Amino acid sequence: MDQKGQAIGAATLIEAPNGVLVRAEAANLPPDLHGFHIHEVGRCDLQGGFESAGGNYNPT
Repeated sequence: MDQKGQAIGAATLIEAPNGVLVRAEAANLPPDLHGFHIHEVGRCDLQGGFESAGGNYNPT
């Protein structure tokens, strides 16, 4: 979701023999380099600046 609450893509996580395979698809992004990060909770409520998603995932 973007800052306006519009869906811009989706990611699928698949358990694999050597870890997790992440497949992401996004559309309507401005030209430039892009990246992503994973949050602790699978919730993205626009109210409160997406704080409902919790902190950034850190496996260590």
